[in-house]
Amino acid sequence: MLHSRWINGNLAYWETHQCRIVDAVGAGVVKYLNDFVSLSLDNTTRNPMDWTVFTDSGADTITLPISLPGGVMELATDAGDNNEVYMQLGGGTSLTNEPFVIGGAGGIANASPLYFGARVKGLEHADESYFVGMAERGSAANGFIADGAASIVNKDFIGFSTVSGTPDAWDVTWKITGGAVQATAVAVNAADWHTFEFWYDGVTTVSFWIDGVQSATTATTTAATFPGAEEMAPIIGVKTGEAVLKRLQVDWLRVVQFS
Repeated sequence: MLHSRWINGNLAYWETHQCRIVDAVGAGVVKYLNDFVSLSLDNTTRNPMDWTVFTDSGADTITLPISLPGGVMELATDAGDNNEVYMQLGGGTSLTNEPFVIGGAGGIANASPLYFGARVKGLEHADESYFVGMAERGSAANGFIADGAASIVNKDFIGFSTVSGTPDAWDVTWKITGGAVQATAVAVNAADWHTFEFWYDGVTTVSFWIDGVQSATTATTTAATFPGAEEMAPIIGVKTGEAVLKRLQVDWLRVVQFS
């Protein structure tokens, strides 16, 4: 059932729990909503034109499978060890698109709550890494996930991931450049569809939600381990740590910020 509430003078629509934002309207709303019922593709690369795409798999690594009605996007690697595919919001000729920010650096809150949510499914779970969340600009590049699919490199990010050491476990994770990766495993069946969400309250706390249930894990945006005040954009990625293709499917993705 759809409900509504006011956030910073903007009208937000929510379902399941008050932190799952379906849509919002108002002068202070910045949002990206996509149900992946269509993709505008470049004529040459056939990559989505409103995303920066890195792939060493050639063309047609990002598709809309015809067997999945309702809108689903699929990222697929080739069957080559350390093959990877990433897409980050922002056109292919621009690496400067960072429309969202979670305040908190130096104890400063930006008073702009932010919602991130995505419904995803990893199809293979052996020696692979998946990531869905937000990261600083330029993260859709070679080696965002390190070779061996073991860890994410030295970037500012926040989101949800699997890594090759624990390929059946999704983690809540974040990192500030120069710091250690923060990761907490979540108890889910890795092969199922999952809805992963986080909510920044506009003060100093980020809460995480897995399939509509709030996680015990929270992040403090003023902590030295958190990428507070770092501008970021949505990013999705998959990497294989063996000579076997890996696929990540995305049903929908939403980011909504309220100023």
